Amino acid sequence: MKDKVKLWLSIARQFEAETNGFSLDLSTCNILNIKPVSGEFLKMARTMFSVVHPKDHLKLRKSITYLTMLNELQIQAWRRENDFFDAEAQHVRDILSGKRTVESFLNITDGSI
Repeated sequence: MKDKVKLWLSIARQFEAETNGFSLDLSTCNILNIKPVSGEFLKMARTMFSVVHPKDHLKLRKSITYLTMLNELQIQAWRRENDFFDAEAQHVRDILSGKRTVESFLNITDGSI
C-alpha cells in the first residue's frame, strides 16, 4: 500500500505542477496537452483520505474535484477529436470508392464537419 500511496502522491504533484497548482483555467487551455487523468488515479484518490493528515483533507478534496473535472473535459475533448477524424476517414473512403470528390473533401477539412 505504501508504494501505491507514494505513486499517487507523485502523480498528484505532477498534475499540480502542470496545472499551476490546480488553478489553470480549464475552459481556456488546450486540455488535450495536459497529461490524461486516469479513472484508476481518481479511484485511488478516495483512499488518500485515510493516509493524509486531516488538516490536508480540504486541499485533497479540492484537487480531486479539479482533476475529476479535468478528466471529464478530456474525455469529451477526445470524443470530439475522434468524431472529427472518423468523419474525415469516412470522407476519404467515400473518395476512394467514387462516392465523393476530392474537392468536397477539401471543403470539409476546415472543421465544419
